[in-house]
Amino acid sequence: MFRKSYSSAATAFKGSIVGEQDPAEHAGMRNMLAPAFSDHALRLQWPLITDAVNRFISELGKRGKRGEPIDLGKYLTCASFDIATSLAFGKDLRSAETGDIHPWVVSLKNGARAMGDKVCLEMVKESVLPLPSLSSLAC
Repeated sequence: MFRKSYSSAATAFKGSIVGEQDPAEHAGMRNMLAPAFSDHALRLQWPLITDAVNRFISELGKRGKRGEPIDLGKYLTCASFDIATSLAFGKDLRSAETGDIHPWVVSLKNGARAMGDKVCLEMVKESVLPLPSLSSLAC
């Protein structure tokens, strides 16, 4: 049963390291990505991360001193995507400074939510729908 559910997720992420089920293919993908996660590469990225974290903490401190309410979930989303876009695209959105979630992030979250919904529906179809209906179990 679990194998079928996994296959739905793998289909949704087909062609990516997340969805690859062939161990040899997965290993090849992992080997291609490995240099980006080496000790040297991570040390080069560290200043980008610490800069974004320091700006995030500074902004929270400023708003706290002014007595402004802080939606921590929203600010953590902003800071997380500031870091992720800086590392992935070389573009720091600096959204933690304003507290405004960037339109890129909104689009990405909506797309991920829709994709997650599709995977969940496929998992339900594969695992729940094959079960006999309750009416057939009645005596």
